[in-house]
Amino acid sequence: MGEAEISLKPNIINDVAPSKVLEYTLTVGADNEEDLGFLCNKLSPLLDRENLSVHPLREKVAEYFNSLPPDPGCVADVSDDTNVLNEMIGSGDLKELEFNGFVVLESEMMTTPLAARNLSELLVEKTGQSKSTRSDTVTFLTQENAIDCGLADQFGLLMSIASYLNDNLELEESEFEPLSPGTARRPLTNPLEIQAAEYKEDEFYTEHREYEEMATDQIVHMNLFSDNSLASDAGRSNYRCYTCILYLNESWDFRRDGGALRIYPDSLDIAKPRDAPMRCEYTDVNPKNGQLLIFDSRLIHSVEEVTSREKSRLALTLWILRPENSSVHGEIYDAGDGP
Repeated sequence: MGEAEISLKPNIINDVAPSKVLEYTLTVGADNEEDLGFLCNKLSPLLDRENLSVHPLREKVAEYFNSLPPDPGCVADVSDDTNVLNEMIGSGDLKELEFNGFVVLESEMMTTPLAARNLSELLVEKTGQSKSTRSDTVTFLTQENAIDCGLADQFGLLMSIASYLNDNLELEESEFEPLSPGTARRPLTNPLEIQAAEYKEDEFYTEHREYEEMATDQIVHMNLFSDNSLASDAGRSNYRCYTCILYLNESWDFRRDGGALRIYPDSLDIAKPRDAPMRCEYTDVNPKNGQLLIFDSRLIHSVEEVTSREKSRLALTLWILRPENSSVHGEIYDAGDGP
């Protein structure tokens, strides 16, 4: 049986305490500690909206997420969209991905202005990361969400890439055994959802990778939207292998509108992402409508500041996974700063 007694107090806003301070005691019970953490995770945003301090509750949420193993994904099935990739990707493109770590592809998967507006309406929540690191707005889309937005084809295209790479790309050999649903013959798997992100004027994302290695005495504040999860020096905290980004922006020119995806192809051996601009050359990718970028998730990259006042920068991202029996473990969170 898992149980927690949590003291709840009103938050102080702009250094002004409520005229009447009431303190509540909330008892949360569940059959086990995992279920308790799950319940606390569901309660936390509800209490936060009532302007109650939820720091004690977040401690339980942090314990819950720290106990979860990484998501191994689901089977990358062959689909009709795989045939689209057969026409889009040539052997030269695969060699470019293999040797340079990234490839930029021109697709005919154009997003309509209506679909872009529908998606933008879903994007209302900031990532929770420091504003000095990342300032965009994100959400995660299921296939049903994508259909509702008018992005079913885009969702299907992204979900077909892992299967295509399983069949056509000469993947790096690994010393570790694959974990289900990955297999020795088809090690790459898909997530269940894709991420949508919107950058408006002056918004950006500093240099980062899709995961980071760090010392065991370091920890990150709880951030459930982070796409560059931090792990101890025993290994990574997710199975991300390739990052696939489909851009949705009509008439976009990064020289005029900003928002380039800046990638550092020679950054595999750089320990700190912030050092990449001083030590590596880079390539800027224009996030124009229909452009598809696939790159090794270990490469350092950034989203340059958007300068357009009239347009926002939209992108769909899928992380192809390679689950293995290695030192990869779950995400590391703490409860953030109190109260």
